[in-house]
Amino acid sequence: PRPLSEEGSIYIRVARYLAIFRNVLVFAPVALTWKAVSEATTAFASFIGSQSAAPVNFLEFWQNGYDVLGSEWRISRVATADFLIVLIVIGLTLFSNYLGEIANTREAEVEREIVQERTELALAIKEYLFTKQTISRLTLNQGVATSIENLITATENLQHSRRRSAPKKTKK
Repeated sequence: PRPLSEEGSIYIRVARYLAIFRNVLVFAPVALTWKAVSEATTAFASFIGSQSAAPVNFLEFWQNGYDVLGSEWRISRVATADFLIVLIVIGLTLFSNYLGEIANTREAEVEREIVQERTELALAIKEYLFTKQTISRLTLNQGVATSIENLITATENLQHSRRRSAPKKTKK
């Protein structure tokens, strides 16, 4: 039998969902900044139309707003929000990679155990099948007893391997 390990699958699934969320979130600062530029240019055009004599450049207007641009669209607020989003993206990157490493480590450990169990089972079967004995009443009885013990052990190992590789049931 070649059982497959389900160990660490929950970590892999969570890491994938976090990576998808992170990949989408990467574009949030760009979208936010362009929305702020749109709001600032619209407000600046309105300000210049009503204050034609006031010498104000666009960046100064974007920072101060002059009671025309809402405070949420000012450059310092937008830059702070962009910075926080980038920090979240960095954190999600680190955390999803960490979860992936945990999953890979756990899966490798279980795979080593499975290979070890299969090797032990194969050696026990080989020993049973290829041991040369002279047949007598005593060796026949001993051989039958050993065979039964080996079959019981092999069956238990197979059941143990099957249980380990069976998907875990989740409560709904």
